[in-house]
Amino acid sequence: MSSERHMGRRYTLLHSRMGRRLLLLFIGSALLPILLLAGLSYKHVAQQLEEQCYKYMHHSAKSMGLFIFMRLVDYESQMVALADYLQRASVELPVDLDSVIVDTIVPKFSGLSLCHLSGDQIQSFGWESAAPPLTAEQQRRVAAGETVIATAGDGPGVGLVYMYRACRVGRQGDLYLVGELARSWLNDPGGDVTSAPLQTMHLFDQNGISLARSTPEEIPGHLVYADEVEGPTVYRFEWTSSAGDYFASYWDIFLAGRFAAGSWRLVLSRPQTDVLSPMHDFKLIFPLVVLLSVLLILLFSHMQIRRTMYPLEVLKAGTGRLAAGDFESQLSIDSGDELEDLANSFNTMSTRLGKQFGLLEGIADIDRAILSTLDTAEIKSIVMTRFDQTLACSHVEISFAGDNEPEPGRIPDTSTVSDGKQSNGNGGAAYPGHLVLEPGGGQPDYCTGILRRDECAYLILPLTLAGNLVGLISLEYGEEISAEEIDYARQLADQVVVALSNSELLTKLRRLNWGTLLALARAVDAKSSWTAGHSERVTDMALQIGRQLELADEDMDLLHRASLLHDIGKLGIKLEILDKPGKLTDEEFSKIREHPEIGARILEPIPSYIDIVPVIMQHHEHFDGRGYPDGLSGDGISLGARIIAVADVYDALHFDRPYRRGWELPKVREFIAERAGTQFDPEVVAAFLQISTGLNSNDLMVPAQPLNPNPQNGEVSI
Repeated sequence: MSSERHMGRRYTLLHSRMGRRLLLLFIGSALLPILLLAGLSYKHVAQQLEEQCYKYMHHSAKSMGLFIFMRLVDYESQMVALADYLQRASVELPVDLDSVIVDTIVPKFSGLSLCHLSGDQIQSFGWESAAPPLTAEQQRRVAAGETVIATAGDGPGVGLVYMYRACRVGRQGDLYLVGELARSWLNDPGGDVTSAPLQTMHLFDQNGISLARSTPEEIPGHLVYADEVEGPTVYRFEWTSSAGDYFASYWDIFLAGRFAAGSWRLVLSRPQTDVLSPMHDFKLIFPLVVLLSVLLILLFSHMQIRRTMYPLEVLKAGTGRLAAGDFESQLSIDSGDELEDLANSFNTMSTRLGKQFGLLEGIADIDRAILSTLDTAEIKSIVMTRFDQTLACSHVEISFAGDNEPEPGRIPDTSTVSDGKQSNGNGGAAYPGHLVLEPGGGQPDYCTGILRRDECAYLILPLTLAGNLVGLISLEYGEEISAEEIDYARQLADQVVVALSNSELLTKLRRLNWGTLLALARAVDAKSSWTAGHSERVTDMALQIGRQLELADEDMDLLHRASLLHDIGKLGIKLEILDKPGKLTDEEFSKIREHPEIGARILEPIPSYIDIVPVIMQHHEHFDGRGYPDGLSGDGISLGARIIAVADVYDALHFDRPYRRGWELPKVREFIAERAGTQFDPEVVAAFLQISTGLNSNDLMVPAQPLNPNPQNGEVSI
């Protein structure tokens, strides 16, 4: 037994959804915080390293930018010295340079030349190439005595830097010196400025031309000034080359104030692998820590879940059987903890639920039986079946007052019955809640015909309604009847009484409802002596048409109610208009046409009549859309309204009105048939013609007189 239990526990842990959920819960409660903390730590450290790298490169770029600016100032001083020398040395061109000048100043430039402001070269000092011509603004700045710097691309390599300075030689006033800075202009005596530890340098002019770089790798041109779209304070970006990924920061060298040139951008880059190298060891250690944590959590969770899942599996199986309606199976758990107590409580609950569900099902069946049928035999059959299924009795007998069986008498107030008495409310004899007859004790006279054997115990349950005995239930038992059994039996018997009472109330309510409808219809018809009985006759004809069309029961019920109240809106029409013997005026006829809407407004506040409001609104609509009040047509008119329209016109033509005598039935049939498809629904007309074939007009009307049936606008006044 013990080995089977352990096998069951292992099986539960491996295959149970709850076991897997608990295992994941144990793992997640420890592993997820570790992963989250490690991830946040890794991200924070990486961000800090990246931020420190950017700050370092930004400060380095700033320092290097200041150095480059000072180098340009140094070149400017050399250019100024040369210009001063030329102004003092000669008054005629060409100029001979002193050996000191040739040895100290000229080597700093790749070439020097003396030019007119127009751009024409006058004299070259070891330089055959031509410098880029000055713009009008640059000429103005040079003429004003300022130093101007310009740049130019040199194919795919590094761009060239030119420096311009005004110079007077003798009487030649509009001259300037132009020098191309040497390729090594950024180098100082101590080494190459472009070579910085762990980082590379790129220098660009305002047009994105590369002026210097410390690596063959080129930064993509679209990244150099990309931050200008976002704002001038970013100072950082990333770029990629064949050698790898780089973090980059820059500094703009402002030249406009001193050299009449746009700002140059100095970019310092550093490989991302160098910046993030401290994270390498963390990546190696972190998976080992996570793996060790998972193994420890798995071991601990396996031990705890294995102790819990077997009882839960047993409880799960038990609840499944209970949900399937098996209230007799019992659970056996000896875990020695709260789960064992839960199993014992479950067993008690299951037993009681079985009895209660049986009782509720019996009560529901009794309700349905009595409320759905008036057949006493069917009601008795269902009640007897539910008593037999729910209780432990061996036989059930039931008798209602008025049965052809021996009618049960009143159960007398006897001293042998001391429990559960019920007063009849009239000060007369009382009926006990139940009566227990012991075996061999004989039987009262009122039980004659329903007790079969003297050797059995019987439980007698009277059914009383409004103080009157309406039935008697006899339950046969082969042994002693328990108090719990009596309680269940009395509940079922009480429900039979409640169901009978509800049935009686529903019957009275239906009668009251139909009586109210009929009273309203007669109130409408009583307004005029000419329309007495009109609503009831229309209702009778409409129901005959509905049956001919084989309408469903609910549709027939709606048609019945709507027909009785179809003219209720005429309560709002003046009597002198309704009874006027002559032709109606346009104003009077417009008042008559309002009665469908008046009727709808009268009935709208009554929830139980809301479904017949559309029928009452539409019973004067025409099939071709020429009716009133909304001009509906075809299937847009409710079927009930289309039926009432035919029945209404039939009654209006067939019986006397103040403006004409009633028509004979053949003429009425002809009138309605001619308007099939225009005023009336053809299907409804066909049904009416079939019904009216068997009507006897002589029993229903006075012979017709040749009067005009259309007193106003082609509409039959009804």
